[in-house]
Amino acid sequence: MNRHQRPFAIITLIAALMLACSFSMQLTDPTATPQPPATLSPTSAPTDPPAPADTATAVFTPLPTIAPMPTQAEPPALQIVSQPIYIESASPYYVIEGSRPLMQNAGTAGDTFNTLVQQILDEQVNSFTTNLADIEEWRAENMPGMASTMHFDYSLLYNDNGIVSILINLDVYVAGAAHPSPFSITLNFDLTRGRDLALADLFTPGADYLGRIANLCKADLSTREYIDYLTGADPTLENYRSWNITPDGLLITFDAYQVAPYAAGPQTVLIEYSQLNDLIHQTSPLHNIPR
Repeated sequence: MNRHQRPFAIITLIAALMLACSFSMQLTDPTATPQPPATLSPTSAPTDPPAPADTATAVFTPLPTIAPMPTQAEPPALQIVSQPIYIESASPYYVIEGSRPLMQNAGTAGDTFNTLVQQILDEQVNSFTTNLADIEEWRAENMPGMASTMHFDYSLLYNDNGIVSILINLDVYVAGAAHPSPFSITLNFDLTRGRDLALADLFTPGADYLGRIANLCKADLSTREYIDYLTGADPTLENYRSWNITPDGLLITFDAYQVAPYAAGPQTVLIEYSQLNDLIHQTSPLHNIPR
C-alpha cells in the first residue's frame, strides 16, 4: 500500500470501530430497566404434579379368631319328685295308694335315699297285708264289699346344706275297725354321710339333749287343750322317734294317742335352734343352718 492509500485505510478502520461500538450500546443499554423472567399466564394449563415417591403402606392384619372353649354344662340340681303308687288286691281285699319321695340327680347318695324310702314303705306294706290275711275270712263273711286301705303321702320340710328332711304320714284302715290309724315316719338324710341321721348326731356326745327337748315339749304341750298323756313326751328315744330338721327349728311330731286322744289328732312342737345352741356339736348338720 502506498502512502496515499494508508490514511484512508486508517480512517476506514476507525469508522468501522465506531459503528461497532454504537451497535453494541443499542443491544445492551445499561440504563434499561431489567425485565422479570417470563412466567406462565393464569390461563396456561397447569403441569401435572410430580408423581409421589413410592412409600410403604401399612396393611392391617386381623388377629386370628380364637375358637371359644366349650363351656361345661352344670350338672342338674338335686330334685325331690313325687312317685305315685297304687296297689290293689282282691284277696285279701285291700287298696294301697299314695305318693313317695324320689330323689333325682344326687348320685350314689340319691340311690341310697331312694332305697331307704323303699325299705320303709315295703316294711309298712308287708305289716299291713300280713295282718289282713289273718282276718280275710271274717271280712269276706261279714263285710264282703269293704276293703282295707292304706294311704300315705309326705312333706318335704328341708332340702338345703346337704340335708333332706322328709315327714311321711300314713293312714291305715282295717275293714271293720272304728276308724283309721294315722302315724308318722321321719327321714333326715345326710347327703354327705350318705345315711339317715340319728337324733344324737346333732348334739355333742354326752349332752342331755333328750332332757332338754322333753322339757321344752312338755312346757309347750301343757298349754294346749286335750293333752292327756304327758308321759308320751318323757325323754325316751321312742317318744322322740319322729323329728325333722326344718329352716326354723327342730320339729317334733307326737302321733295320735301318744300325748292326746285320737280326736285331737297328732301334735307337733317346734323347738327353735337357739334353744339348743349350747348342745349342738361343731360338726353337727345343724351347724350350717342359721339359728
